[in-house]
Amino acid sequence: MRKVGITILLALSVLAMSGCGAKADDVVAKESPLVEIDNDYTEMAEIYSGDFQNKIRNQVEELKKEDYTLQAPLVLANPYRTNTTGLYVYFQTEEPAQINYTVTADGYPDFARILYNEGEDNLSDTHEYMLIGCVPQIENTVCLTAVNAKGESLGSYTFTYTPPALLNDVTAPVAEVTKGESSQPLADGLYNVLGNDSTEDEMDEDCIAMYDNDGILRCEIPIVSFRAHDLIFDDNGMYYSIYAAQMACLDRTGAVNRVYHLGDYRLHHDYVFGTRGDMLILASRANGETKDDIIVSLDLDSGQVREIIDLGKLFPDYLAASTKPEGAEVLDWMHVNSIVLVGEDSIIISARETSSIIRIDHIYGEPEVNYMIGSDQFWAGSGYEKLLLTRVGEFSLQGGQHSVVYVSDDSLEENQYYLVLYNNNNTYSLARKEYDWSVDDNYYDTGVAVESNGFPSYYYKYLVDEDARTFQLVDSIPVGYSGFVSCVQLAGENIVIDSGGCLTTYEFDKDGTLIQQLVFQGKKWIYRTKKYEFLDYWFVK
Repeated sequence: MRKVGITILLALSVLAMSGCGAKADDVVAKESPLVEIDNDYTEMAEIYSGDFQNKIRNQVEELKKEDYTLQAPLVLANPYRTNTTGLYVYFQTEEPAQINYTVTADGYPDFARILYNEGEDNLSDTHEYMLIGCVPQIENTVCLTAVNAKGESLGSYTFTYTPPALLNDVTAPVAEVTKGESSQPLADGLYNVLGNDSTEDEMDEDCIAMYDNDGILRCEIPIVSFRAHDLIFDDNGMYYSIYAAQMACLDRTGAVNRVYHLGDYRLHHDYVFGTRGDMLILASRANGETKDDIIVSLDLDSGQVREIIDLGKLFPDYLAASTKPEGAEVLDWMHVNSIVLVGEDSIIISARETSSIIRIDHIYGEPEVNYMIGSDQFWAGSGYEKLLLTRVGEFSLQGGQHSVVYVSDDSLEENQYYLVLYNNNNTYSLARKEYDWSVDDNYYDTGVAVESNGFPSYYYKYLVDEDARTFQLVDSIPVGYSGFVSCVQLAGENIVIDSGGCLTTYEFDKDGTLIQQLVFQGKKWIYRTKKYEFLDYWFVK
């Protein structure tokens, strides 16, 4: 249990302007007052409670009743306890303006962004932000600059701040960065490390750790336990899981504006927005005999959770033929680890335990399997062979894959599209221990579980033709072996790949040449790393 001090005392020392476009009205002669706010807590779960968030919100709103200007803003250090090194800032300008800011710390590259304020053309006379970018435990210099619609500076304000230590002692403030051979630019954004080695049943606190392109940690968002599997955004804020039975929505100022409880379900691996004002979540029944084989719909207005797909009902014969390993409490027979929405009423999922990719249609009505991408030998005699697409060309199929992404392309024919995925290259199934993958002609040069056998994992890109009922491999990139977890992501024209088993994230250019790789600190593996720009949330271009 953590006992945190009752108040935050934030002393802001005003500096002589340097490197901030100094003008006479940039200089503030007096010290800013100390700011006190009561945000004591004893454990992380308390932070994500309505009572705690409302207590902080009421104090902030009371403080906002005073007059604050660019030269005398309201500044609070991490008031909502959701951004360890973050700064809440509030003030008004005499005319609509855009706010630019830069964080400078000795020995580190500058961190500079344009803040998003929801105003027309990103101009507003009321300014309320969460500033990220400060390096923990050293003095940071923060410079705020207001720019009007004509591009004219309305003045700047500079102060120093020394953030506390990171809460998560597994997370390193700096990643190990190695440059590749490509001279192409890195994609804009922050690398988000989403989960260290943890399970649903553990209650060890974890975090979302955000690193810039230089490998410097610029933000830590603590969560209750398990891991934040992904970050998804709408007009209300940023959604992420805070432990196996709860989702949270964080607004851009750092306040938690909604917490969703999943009731009798436990989420696992992935979630996406649906088309019915809902979120589609991969889940398990809390006390079920099987796991990772349910998809639920979470209504974002009412908070109601409804089960819409039970894979046991779509694959009853295969479920009956699966075997629970000795000593296991539940049967992990599909282990769905990725979901993507296609159109209005279809999804594509990745089922690790069967090394198969599955498309399901009519998800809100009577779900029906459209096709599968997997081994015809693995599925032989199961009764589901007719669902398999035909492989075109010679290549080793995906094994134990993660993170399937749907990619449309206007240059393709109708009902053609790409699927990109992380091919773990792991031929192993707990629920089918009798299956001998080594004699399956669809696979070669593969690892087994955590053993690489000297072979890598891969980024795979498939071309799917639904009319012809075929798929073919059109691109692949070898990366460090990771038998489990991991992901791929398209970041602009670049490809971001996380090999979680070796704690390594790669960024390649569109031709598959490495731009750089980052090695993070971790206990055993990193679940996912994804890159986000946080546009129209914290920043604008």
